[in-house]
Amino acid sequence: MRLVVMVGVSGLLLAILQPPLPRMGGAACPQLPFALCPRLWDERHVPLHDADDVAVWGSGLGRREHWPRWLLVAAAGIGLLGLSGAVPGSRAPFARLLVGAAVGWLVGDYLALEVMPGQVILQVLVIATSMLVVAFITLLQNPLLGSPSWLPLLAAAWAGAFVVSLVLQTSLPLPDIQRFRRLYPDSALQVESERREAVQASLLGVFAGHALLLAFSLKLKMSAALHQLGRKQQGAAYSAGDPYARPHKASLPGPPDFFCGVVPGNVLSNLGKAVQLEGAAGLAVRRLSREGLAWVPTAGNIATLLAFGICVYLNMYMTGGAAEALVLLAPLLLMLSPDPLLLRHLGERQRYLPPVMAVSAYLAATAQLQVLKWAVEYSDWTAFTLNTGMLLLALPLHVIFCKYLWDQRPQPLGLLVAFGP
Repeated sequence: MRLVVMVGVSGLLLAILQPPLPRMGGAACPQLPFALCPRLWDERHVPLHDADDVAVWGSGLGRREHWPRWLLVAAAGIGLLGLSGAVPGSRAPFARLLVGAAVGWLVGDYLALEVMPGQVILQVLVIATSMLVVAFITLLQNPLLGSPSWLPLLAAAWAGAFVVSLVLQTSLPLPDIQRFRRLYPDSALQVESERREAVQASLLGVFAGHALLLAFSLKLKMSAALHQLGRKQQGAAYSAGDPYARPHKASLPGPPDFFCGVVPGNVLSNLGKAVQLEGAAGLAVRRLSREGLAWVPTAGNIATLLAFGICVYLNMYMTGGAAEALVLLAPLLLMLSPDPLLLRHLGERQRYLPPVMAVSAYLAATAQLQVLKWAVEYSDWTAFTLNTGMLLLALPLHVIFCKYLWDQRPQPLGLLVAFGP
């Protein structure tokens, strides 16, 4: 059964990715056995290839074959082989770490070759950060001895490589500069600027994907802690041996050491209750602190906000700031969790507030910018005043709805009637 599933998934990957296959012979018979050439290989049934186009129009910047797609196929095959357990010992934490490192290297190599060809330093950084992300996720879900103390270092190394990559991207020379200048002699500087912006956007896209993976894995870890806590409390409530058990009053450790001792809890003692969460989230953070993972919700929120911010920037770059794209990006904020530093008061009941607030704020800001651009371009300040006033009249309903999402209480009917259409 495992073999059938692996073959089926491999075929599906080949159909979706469509990696290039070797072409040979043109219209000639590739020496097929059993006299199959006249039926399967003739002048009307040759693989599509644009070699004639290159011969007629010139090579230009070259034809990309996308051979690195085979690296994704190999990464998927290694991942499936490791998850299936077909190889003895493949489910051990150390074996999973090796499988994760191999998958991270293959995926990073694909991204490096496809996204930024010819830029060796950035390619090395992309491969290294991909391996760091996969190692972080693997150690977070399958801890080894002493691995919690390494997780913050892996995250810090990824963040440092992210900053270094952005800095180097602005200073490293672009590949094939002479060829581009030959092809575009009249607008070489503009083309070079556009290429640099494209490389920056591609690099940001890679790190946005990394941040999403980190945020999702940290959210899963926080959710797993809440689930384990709920099962433990439910079992204690129905315990026959201790009918008066009160799991919420159980002995808990002292102030958590953030980032595994890098920022000890006593350093934050002046904040008092500011680093203490109430309810199930607080108990989950304390449970994580026993494993040296009290920083998980805060790091998850930082990764979520970073990924969301990068995606908003890429939306501005690619579509000019289309509002429809933000409606698709806003659900990323559902991965936010209550944490002791950033979102202390964000509970399970308020989880839909951040996406709605992001959409409302973005729509209001983009609408005001469009009105301002129209007024500046056509000197139509009457329309600017009218449209700004209409926008201000629409904002109170957004505020009322956000308030309802926060406290889950019915709002006064008079406010809805007064600010409604």
